[in-house]
Amino acid sequence: MKPKPQLSLFPDLPKLDDGVIAYASGLSTMGEIVGFAELGWNVGVTGGNCSRTPPTRSPDAHRTLPFETSCMDALRHIPFGTKVMVDSGAVKEVDRKTGRVRRQMSDQVWNNRLDFYDEVTEIVGGSRVLLIAPDRIRSQDMTLERVSRYAHRMRRLHRKGCDVLAVLQPGKMPLADFHRQIAKRLGFTPIPAFPMGARETDERAMELCLATLRPARTHFLGQGPRSKYLPEVVKIAKRTVPGIVISCDSYPLRAMKGYSQGARRPKPFTESELRTTDELRSESFGGLDTPFGGFDFTDAFESLDWLALGERFEIAKRIGMNAEDTAAWAFDPTALQHRATGIVHGDDDGDLDFDLQTLDDEIEQAWVRWVERETRNERHRRSILEVLGR
Repeated sequence: MKPKPQLSLFPDLPKLDDGVIAYASGLSTMGEIVGFAELGWNVGVTGGNCSRTPPTRSPDAHRTLPFETSCMDALRHIPFGTKVMVDSGAVKEVDRKTGRVRRQMSDQVWNNRLDFYDEVTEIVGGSRVLLIAPDRIRSQDMTLERVSRYAHRMRRLHRKGCDVLAVLQPGKMPLADFHRQIAKRLGFTPIPAFPMGARETDERAMELCLATLRPARTHFLGQGPRSKYLPEVVKIAKRTVPGIVISCDSYPLRAMKGYSQGARRPKPFTESELRTTDELRSESFGGLDTPFGGFDFTDAFESLDWLALGERFEIAKRIGMNAEDTAAWAFDPTALQHRATGIVHGDDDGDLDFDLQTLDDEIEQAWVRWVERETRNERHRRSILEVLGR
């Protein structure tokens, strides 16, 4: 079956061939993964960027109030037809401007990244996974060394049905010969992938490589639907190897985040995020359901376990709690708030040296801040659907 043409999401750009498979790569939150998957995009995650397990939480935390969960959870719920590209994150190892190594990835780091490859493959299924073989940016020698060292792990993933990209780093060795050396070490023929960000690969070298190898498929790294350069390299590839299957990847939100220089006006994605933050805050007071969990302000007072310990002490200091109440509030804020309510309404005996209404106002403000943090995934999802789904 022909892949779905995802480039039509940008009607103002020239349409490319339906055979081009686009990935939204470098996604690091559940909201980004779910949002792009809902739009019909294939998604890409990076080892070291993407959380693998949920953070530790209190076993008594209110169950209707969600905590940040892992990107792995998002991959479990994406549509069956969605493909997943997995990157090692090696691009951050080298400064692109100077070519100097910032911090070399150790053997332990590489094994952790390959464990990440294994986990994604188990969750998604090998036939839907596209992996980048171990490499070193701008170094053919180090790339070959790493491919040799971890070839046994890549072979195991390939046997599970994963497609594997070999990034053809420019260097002294012709790209076709470099690809053959990688294939020899891996024990299978990987998909040749060309780094195209800032036109890192010379077009003539790419064309000669494709003409020599005649691969059934190729991939252009750092190129996406908004790239004006992509139609040009796609044309070269299809002319050189008729019928070749082409895929590409980029982080589509990069140019849409932040503020425009000069006017300091928010760019489309940031503008949508700011608006969505206000919407989610308002919705949370009446009960908010999201794919990532539910928020209801009335539940907030039933259990205050969501209040971080540091924030409990800050609230106690601001409203003037004595030492005894501060200790009780820090240990169990729900119990102290309920006791204070009982005293004010005459249901319990005792005295208060702080104002209950002031405490409730502080809880409400803390709730607003908490919701803004915890709805990050839904904020990302909605903003992606709004900005890219137009």
